[in-house]
Amino acid sequence: MKNWAGGTLEYVVNRNLAFYVADIYNYGNDIEEEQIHYYNFGGSYTKGATRVALNYGRQRGGLFCVGGVCRIVPENTGLSLNLSTFF
Repeated sequence: MKNWAGGTLEYVVNRNLAFYVADIYNYGNDIEEEQIHYYNFGGSYTKGATRVALNYGRQRGGLFCVGGVCRIVPENTGLSLNLSTFF
């Protein structure tokens, strides 16, 4: 898949509310139709020990790791809603 470029912009309104926009781009692929932008945008709201996050975008397929937990995921585009709380 050759060369990639990526970037992220994040805006934290206050300690409870944050937004982000991110993109990785496969600009170095020899097949022009496969030079794809993998964009993501979303935000989160935190109240006490509970966090709600809403995200939309395109995910690159392959090994995906979050918080030390890794899994193989297919390439996809869609909306995700995450709810986490601590007790």
